[in-house]
Amino acid sequence: MSLQISAPSLTETSSIAPAVVSALPPAGEAAGVLQTSGSAAAAPQSPRESLPVLSNELWASLNRVNASVNRAIVRRTDLEAYGVDEIWNTPIELGLKYGDCEDYVLEKRRALLAAGVPREALSIAVVTTARGESHAVLLVETQSGAYVLDNLSPWVMPWASTAYVWRERQVAGSSQHWAWAEPTPAAASFLLAAAR
Repeated sequence: MSLQISAPSLTETSSIAPAVVSALPPAGEAAGVLQTSGSAAAAPQSPRESLPVLSNELWASLNRVNASVNRAIVRRTDLEAYGVDEIWNTPIELGLKYGDCEDYVLEKRRALLAAGVPREALSIAVVTTARGESHAVLLVETQSGAYVLDNLSPWVMPWASTAYVWRERQVAGSSQHWAWAEPTPAAASFLLAAAR
């Protein structure tokens, strides 16, 4: 029996301006410990129309990548896995089995780039979980809105369907520019169209 996975149909897109734009990436990147191939190039900013269409093929790719990376990496802190407080790594690419949330994100980003998803559609976001922990997820922006790939969930879901408090995200897929939330009830909204 074959399971047919169809892309969700959305009538609303998520196009919202950032609250604050900063050139300071999170600590793992700022400390120069990002160890992944091809991560330094900044993506050009593009209008929503140039983002990928959320086709059944793209939806299947997102789900396949989310599931395969979640299965391939065993969750460990950087201290447990690498013996350092913070490092951003691509453990699958390096032949390793362990990593923390940003390692899952970088591997998912690498896999989606290899599958042809445009760099400007992919952004790392930093959120706060319901337990109050800092956590990284991958956002994939499409013409239908932004979707979250997360090592804490087997499901790819719209960003607004998560229970996270959105704190910061890469600007238009750039590894060097980040948008930061202001502490307001509507702060999450800034994330999805950062500097568009």
